[in-house]
Amino acid sequence: MPSRNRSSFSASQSRLIRARPPLDEAISRYETLLRRVDHFPVPVSDAAGGARRLMTDYGLASYDAVHAASAITAGADAIVTLDTGFALLPASLLTIYTDRSRLASCRSKRRRRVQQPTTT
Repeated sequence: MPSRNRSSFSASQSRLIRARPPLDEAISRYETLLRRVDHFPVPVSDAAGGARRLMTDYGLASYDAVHAASAITAGADAIVTLDTGFALLPASLLTIYTDRSRLASCRSKRRRRVQQPTTT
């Protein structure tokens, strides 16, 4: 039995060792990207209230709300995404740039959102 545990441990270590080079490469590519494009760090605490409002007012999923609130907090007026969930936001808050294959879905979501009665 102890030898079985040792072999399981060795197999786990082996998987971790094989995973390391792709992780290092991904980190390196991410760091290269950050050096080449303008980016604006936004503390989560600065975007948290906005994310909460976007979830409540427009029905965004939490992760979409954090992304949208971060963009708005950083002063962006547009977002590039393949996620049609952002279409729940009014264009006055954030312009959405997306792939042609997602346009119909985005437009449909925006129309449904505009047609919903507002609650106060």
